[in-house]
Amino acid sequence: MAVHVGRGGGGPVLAVLCTAQFLVVANITLVTILLPALQRDLGFAGGGVQWVVSTYTLTFGCSLVIAGRLADLFGHRRVLGAGLCLFALGSLGCGLAGHPAVLLVSRGAQGLGAAAVAAAALALLIRQFTRDRPRALAWWSASQALGGASGWLLGGVLSEVVGWRGVFLGNAALALLCAVLSPLLMPVGSRSARRVDVAGGALITLAMFLLVLGLTEAADPRTGPALLAGGALALVGFALVERRATDPVVPLVALRSRSLVTGTAVIALINAITTPVLTLCALHLQGARGVGAAWSGALFVPFNLAVIAGSVLAARRVGGRRGVRLAVMAAAVGAIAAGAGVLVLLPSTGAFVVPVLVGFALLGLGGGSASVAANAEGTAGIAPGTADERGGVAGGLLNTATELGVALGMAVFVTVGTGQGGLRAALTAAAGTGLLIALGLLALARRQVPAAMAVDS
Repeated sequence: MAVHVGRGGGGPVLAVLCTAQFLVVANITLVTILLPALQRDLGFAGGGVQWVVSTYTLTFGCSLVIAGRLADLFGHRRVLGAGLCLFALGSLGCGLAGHPAVLLVSRGAQGLGAAAVAAAALALLIRQFTRDRPRALAWWSASQALGGASGWLLGGVLSEVVGWRGVFLGNAALALLCAVLSPLLMPVGSRSARRVDVAGGALITLAMFLLVLGLTEAADPRTGPALLAGGALALVGFALVERRATDPVVPLVALRSRSLVTGTAVIALINAITTPVLTLCALHLQGARGVGAAWSGALFVPFNLAVIAGSVLAARRVGGRRGVRLAVMAAAVGAIAAGAGVLVLLPSTGAFVVPVLVGFALLGLGGGSASVAANAEGTAGIAPGTADERGGVAGGLLNTATELGVALGMAVFVTVGTGQGGLRAALTAAAGTGLLIALGLLALARRQVPAAMAVDS
């Protein structure tokens, strides 16, 4: 059943999918704000409280690809419902936890559920929306970006109002609401006769786990390189197994899709820039400037509004030819680079509000536009009638790119920003990287023009 946004039930469907995506993404930054309270109340030793965030991101990031394949095999709505229930169960465990171990196990359950939700939600969006897919992708991308950015503000406010237990219990209630509504609004879909590639699934999960953990620990010369090498070897093993698999986890037709590869790469790169830049600025404001968590979070409001504006603007342009999508991505990444460049001008002392607001607005405008265009590019080759075969894999790959991009950017730019290079060096490097990516995308877009003219003639 394909629908249009705002017609025939499309609005409620989109609302549920966007809410689910917002929820799973927000639970990274949202919980980061809660770490001091968690350490105080549950008695985490030393830096162990950081694993409250790392456990979630690791289980989330390493399970996305296999979750996408399971969604294609067993039905997108079924996997979405199962993921929401598992996420709600994990949230309930977090809210009731009285010991660090219980909290970490529950966060792992949350991460596994989040992976199923993220992969299946994008696949359902691809299948449900036909002519209005760009607009649906705009709202979905905006909910994803807003989830990551608004967690800073929501975490600070909610922790003061309802406490950290109330935050987790609220997660459980919202996830259950989405789980109840999804079967009422979406068709169940059909099961595939294909089998699960157990060996391939195990290897890709292991590879993603080692790569994300390796990037997280990249600053440690004892463990970082070894973990990254292990992840690379697991990827090689995965590729060898997949070549001989009857029903591979990632079908070769997906890897041969130029649009999916391009969209996945751009998603990874923009997240490698925007998330570390925002994180560094938040650390600078709360540390060197002594800005409170709530006021620091309020400074993200322009970013959130700009994400929505950028998403809506991009949605009007990305439904046509590939060259247009590439041009939109180039302009959007250019805006991200400009935003990082403005933040380079952030003075060490004195007034800081204007450069922060302008820089965050440019980051949001570019991030929202780039996310919509990249997701549209990544799903361009999937027609509604074939979404059951490849939609979950595409959703898994695009979401995996987000997690790997964030991990890579944090390993590079945050390491520079918190080391001898300092904040200005990290922001300069981020701006320069964004500019190079924008120029590369612009060159690709210009190459598409002669090809389009040839097709028209």
